[in-house]
Amino acid sequence: MKDPQPTTADDVRAICEERSIRFIRFWFTDILGQLKSFSIGKDALDDAFEGGMGFDGSSITCLLYTSDAADDLLCVDLGGRRIIKKKNTSHK
Repeated sequence: MKDPQPTTADDVRAICEERSIRFIRFWFTDILGQLKSFSIGKDALDDAFEGGMGFDGSSITCLLYTSDAADDLLCVDLGGRRIIKKKNTSHK
């Protein structure tokens, strides 16, 4: 059975609490379709939902040549959310 996907910021907060999630990774693509990401701590989640997360866009290809490349804002879109489970990497 598939895990239910969160539809609100409260859903995301509840999942973080239930599963003891400490970090959230935001994934997005640049204008050329290259996958990019960055992570935030659970304590920054409210800020992400309320005002977005600022990040350094100088490594993003489509933003590299703009005058404000270093100051970008990622706004959370719950319509594109997915829970991606981390692989168990422990060795026995």
